[in-house]
Amino acid sequence: MHRDVLSAYALTAARVIAWILVSATVYRRYPPDYFAALSLIRWTIGLLAYTSIGLGPAMVHALAQAKHINQPKSADEQLRQTKSSGIVLSLIAAALTLLLTLAYRLSFSWLHKVPPGAMTQQFAGLILFFGIGDALRVLSEPQGAILQTEDRISLDNFILICGEIAWAVLSILHLPRTSHPSVIPVAASFTITSLAVWIARLVLATDWRKHEWFFRSARLAVISSLLSFGCFVLVSQLSDFLYAPTDMILINRLLSPADLAAYAPAIQIDAGLLLLMTGLAAVLLPKAALAHAAGDRAAVRRYYLRGTILGGGFLAFMAVGAWLISRALLRAWLHHPMPQTRMILPLVLVNTVIGGSSAVGRSILLGMGRVRIFSIAVIIAGVTNVLFSYIFVKYCHLGLKGIVLGTIVAVVARCLLWMPWYVLRTLRWGSNIEMDTAEATASRGFDVVPLE
Repeated sequence: MHRDVLSAYALTAARVIAWILVSATVYRRYPPDYFAALSLIRWTIGLLAYTSIGLGPAMVHALAQAKHINQPKSADEQLRQTKSSGIVLSLIAAALTLLLTLAYRLSFSWLHKVPPGAMTQQFAGLILFFGIGDALRVLSEPQGAILQTEDRISLDNFILICGEIAWAVLSILHLPRTSHPSVIPVAASFTITSLAVWIARLVLATDWRKHEWFFRSARLAVISSLLSFGCFVLVSQLSDFLYAPTDMILINRLLSPADLAAYAPAIQIDAGLLLLMTGLAAVLLPKAALAHAAGDRAAVRRYYLRGTILGGGFLAFMAVGAWLISRALLRAWLHHPMPQTRMILPLVLVNTVIGGSSAVGRSILLGMGRVRIFSIAVIIAGVTNVLFSYIFVKYCHLGLKGIVLGTIVAVVARCLLWMPWYVLRTLRWGSNIEMDTAEATASRGFDVVPLE
């Protein structure tokens, strides 16, 4: 567990450092237009990651369920069906990614105002290569899930870390001289390293002796089950847009540009601190799925309680530290003390600690297959955030504090009150432990994803 968690945090650090190195190199070497183009395309086309349709968590849960079927022959057959069906679904998702990349390229001039000239070629190359790279990452999702459920989490993270480092190194080495500026090599390097990541995952996750690379074991019922689970995961991910992005729209419509400028740094500090929970949450998903499938409720309960307490405690410690150094941090970062930002920062950090601590609960619920109820809870909380933020600003005249207080209402209700109650209630009664009915599950056409 310690090794897996450390490797997950190393992966998070590698991603952040790689982007910092690449973006800093482009910013220092070329005119600002090239840095702006790189940032715009990378973060816009990064939304294509949603085309994976939650395939990774769906595969982790399904593989964990299949591994703990009592009859060895049935277990082997269902594992083959899950792997093959996941690969087929990843091919469909990758094709959808490429189609959306093409659509974005064709509609680029309509979506963005860019003056004609040399930058037109830059945008075309960035869109093409980043899109292909994202499609290759989607294609590797099933293999990543296989490695994670085979207790090779550290190995999978090592592959991804190498991919991030290689991307940064190739990008910096192949950026041309300042006399002929171009950021296309950054996107091309992403495509190359994404291909390498997919090949490495494929080679290490495939049992070539059992001919697992053939698609003949794929079943429509399994594909439908994985897709159903993944769609609920996707809905919960998209619900994130009901928080900070929607809050910024409300600030723009109801308050002033100065309020928007004060809110943006606080949210970026919040996002940076939330990265501290991603490593732990990523490791606990396959661990909880395997323990739940084996009927080990005590282990799942231990993962949830210890993960939430330790992760939340560490996050609270870092949040207090961020608040204490906020004046110096903002002055060094933005060359201004930002008094209005520091005024709302304590409230934002309350959201950070409570919401970030719930990342463990999210992994536990997804590992147990409680994806439907989790997604519904996230949607309700997101709508609650929008509603209360609007009321606090429009009718209570609380200004920027009203926006943050609306988020606190939603986060406290979902993460501090509902989630602990629901997770512990589910584990106490074992309502989702279905190992004793594995044979019945197989007879239902291999519906290995009991959503509720």
